[in-house]
Amino acid sequence: AERRSDFVAAVSHELKTPLTAIRMYGEMLRDGIVPSDANRQEYYRHITAESERLSRLINNVLEFARLEKGTRDVALTTGAVEPVVREAVELVRPHVEAEGFVLRVESDGALPPVRFERDALLQVVFNLIDNAVKYARDGAERWVLVRTAAADGGVRLAVRDSGPGVPARHLPHVFEPFYRGERELTRRHKGTGLGLALVRGLVERMGGHVRGRNLDGGGFEVTIDFPSSRG
Repeated sequence: AERRSDFVAAVSHELKTPLTAIRMYGEMLRDGIVPSDANRQEYYRHITAESERLSRLINNVLEFARLEKGTRDVALTTGAVEPVVREAVELVRPHVEAEGFVLRVESDGALPPVRFERDALLQVVFNLIDNAVKYARDGAERWVLVRTAAADGGVRLAVRDSGPGVPARHLPHVFEPFYRGERELTRRHKGTGLGLALVRGLVERMGGHVRGRNLDGGGFEVTIDFPSSRG
């Protein structure tokens, strides 16, 4: 109950922030007080970016509600995951780079076809990158690496960050709904506590497996294994 209460507070905060920015930039443009075309274009970019952030948040809440109710069906198709992963990366790249991060993508090359749903995979990648950016801000370096590789006849998708990793006491709980590891009134990281829970729910609906771990070289990594389409 306490986590759900914190979740309501977090969602309210996360909704308020982009809405406030959109309203501020919109009012300045409406009132004609933006001095130059360059400034106007910058404000348009801010409005678009904040709108996209708002859309992702709302989609997360709606998707999680459907998963909780058991009404989220996935329409699986067989194909290549790499083009969809790269599409997701390019869609969030402006947001990631605006936060001062380098976003890299690597692939082992030809990968076997697997079963997945495009929309679910897009949302999974969005959430993994967003999570990496939130919790790697305290790292000495700022980068996120998205990697795809063949594994056990299927495909492994990994998202790694350059942050300090997850404290050991929180590691077993990171995929639980509403779990944040920080008290709501004193937390330093934005978010609703739904991102990784939604990742796990969508991946499992697609027949995959997800896990998170701290790496010896530093940083936190989430890996997703998509089994072979022949499995």
